[in-house]
Amino acid sequence: MSGDFFLGGVVSTLAFLFLETLLFFYRAHKMKEAGRYLRRAKEEVHEIAQLPLNNPYPQIQISKSGAIIFVNPAALKNFPGIESQAGKHPVLSGIDDIESREVHFDGKTYHQNVSKTVVNGEQAYVVFCYDITKRKIYEKDLKESHTRAEMLRVEAEAAKEARGDFLANMSHELRTPMNGIIGLSSILADMGLSGEKQGLIEAVNSCAKNLLILLNDILDFSKIEAGELTIELIPFDLRKTVAEIESLQRSIASEKGLLLSAKIDENVPETLIGDPSRLQQILNNLIGNALKFTEEGSVSLRVSGYKEFGIFKTKILVQDTGIGIPKHKQAAVFEKFQQADASTARKYGGTGLGLAITKDLVTLMNGEIAVESEEGQGTTFTVSLKLPISHS
Repeated sequence: MSGDFFLGGVVSTLAFLFLETLLFFYRAHKMKEAGRYLRRAKEEVHEIAQLPLNNPYPQIQISKSGAIIFVNPAALKNFPGIESQAGKHPVLSGIDDIESREVHFDGKTYHQNVSKTVVNGEQAYVVFCYDITKRKIYEKDLKESHTRAEMLRVEAEAAKEARGDFLANMSHELRTPMNGIIGLSSILADMGLSGEKQGLIEAVNSCAKNLLILLNDILDFSKIEAGELTIELIPFDLRKTVAEIESLQRSIASEKGLLLSAKIDENVPETLIGDPSRLQQILNNLIGNALKFTEEGSVSLRVSGYKEFGIFKTKILVQDTGIGIPKHKQAAVFEKFQQADASTARKYGGTGLGLAITKDLVTLMNGEIAVESEEGQGTTFTVSLKLPISHS
């Protein structure tokens, strides 16, 4: 019995010692871990303390009474004398009740942010300074550029208006004598003069008519440029407009031995709303252009479309069998004073305004115009318009 008691005591002692050992190692581990945390905390505090010193921007701490509490190296470098002058230094004077401002020092501009704090029971200020000299120079240059651009815009508009006025006035002034020449030459042509004289009179009449067309183009161009050309919205008969164009151009087609045809689909309404005179000008330009650049074959006009919610979506095709336009030059035909080729201009004449004006007129009518062509095979112009249907 005594042996068992003794053995039990030994076991208890050993267990106690084992537990004490475990507790010792546990406390040692905790102390070691606490030491690591303490060292890390000290390192972080040191790093935080170094932030103001390593800040590339000037940072100053000053008491309300004007005593310098802290100045980082960047502030010492950029603001000489700041420690000795303290609150009297130009960059620190008058910072009471200021959150941000701009200050100028030594030819540079700084943006200051001022925040309040308390040091040793006294109110103090932390001042951060950012060099914005380059930004201010950029803003100044940008403002001056905007001012110059606005001046140039005003001058350009004045020049554009003066040019438009000049073109309009000259076109008006020149059309009067041109109409006189056309009228007088037409009278002489009707007198039935002999051979050569008759040919000369007809040539004069033809040249005068061509010149009048050019003058009208220049006048329209000047109006469009000046924004003075308006589109009417009146009821009109599209069939009548097409018939008038066909009648005007048929004699030119006959002289060149060309077949001119016009077709209007049956579903085209009798009366639409739009500008018949401008639409007639568009068709006249397209058909006249087609006749000019077609030596043999035909020129056709086709009008089709469909109704949709009180609108007739009109599609007008003007197709010819003429010289065609190279693919890489098709986009240029709608540009002002442009023709597909210089040799074309020399052979057929013209200012290069006709199609440009046509495109502008179509655009003013909220429509679209497109061209498809193959060199030597002919050209097709497509005009798409949305014309309201008149029920009156």
